[in-house]
Amino acid sequence: MKVKRFSSLIAGLTVLVTSSSVVLAEDSVANKDPSYFPTLKVAIRSWDPEDVKATYRQHSSGSCSYGGTVGIGVGGTSGFNAEIQCLPTNERIAAAVSIEPSKANAGAKASKSEVDVSDMRPDFIEVTKTGDGRVYFLIIAPEMVKIQLPKAFTVDDLSPFDWDFPQSPVVLNDNIYVGRVGMGGGSLIGVTIAGVADLEFSLREIKNSKPIGTLQSGTLTIKYGDDQITISGVLNGADKKTLEGPYKIWVRSTDADVTGDEYRRQMTEQVKVIQEMKDKGDVTITDDIIKQFKSFVDDNRPMLIGSSSREVQDRDLVK
Repeated sequence: MKVKRFSSLIAGLTVLVTSSSVVLAEDSVANKDPSYFPTLKVAIRSWDPEDVKATYRQHSSGSCSYGGTVGIGVGGTSGFNAEIQCLPTNERIAAAVSIEPSKANAGAKASKSEVDVSDMRPDFIEVTKTGDGRVYFLIIAPEMVKIQLPKAFTVDDLSPFDWDFPQSPVVLNDNIYVGRVGMGGGSLIGVTIAGVADLEFSLREIKNSKPIGTLQSGTLTIKYGDDQITISGVLNGADKKTLEGPYKIWVRSTDADVTGDEYRRQMTEQVKVIQEMKDKGDVTITDDIIKQFKSFVDDNRPMLIGSSSREVQDRDLVK
């Protein structure tokens, strides 16, 4: 059994076992900042050094921190179990490693060692090697985890202005179904109904908007010109609750042209996209759905062709 430091060629594989690399401007030392604590990501990986890309395999993994212990292993004729204890020391980032081969793995020997990774460099322990050239490694990779201190609760933690639309139906003028909105998150919502309008709305007062919308019992109603847009099944907040209301909704137009020739162009493009999705195997799109979309185009009927969500920015707000 060998304990090795490997070249950058093999070290490049450590991205698979640690979320980030650390570049130190000065001599490598353990981070003593009390707002961070070290943790060790451990994993068993194997590959043939002659063809790493084609033979690379992931087996098992785990993690431990200050004083904790983790056990991982691999089965078969090359099997072994490894126990890694994160040593409880503030001066170093180190672990006690114990490796016990399985009875079927007669070519490997049991061992105990101590690994020091205070320099934040992953350590590779070569555990066993098969007759076909595959080498099994125990990889120990250090990470620094920021301590999350308790903070004061704020209303923002509830995301009270966020929207959630779980495939909410959109109806125009009480009797024209134009599509469904399926998305979540964000306090500024956009909907584009070809032949009607391209609108943005929010529970917050945004610039160039008017309070022409109402949210009550999970139903959003917007009166825009001669048209009324209704979206039902609407949820709000981090807990995705139905708001009883009624609440004012601030609505503004983007002034995008979604009527006339531009309307027909967007509708035609939408039909093409839906057809391509069906051709690629989307089983939710049936021939009847495509037929319905085409009828919208042929009959020049309104149709939901887009929706979006983002957070309200300071520049959006009326001050």
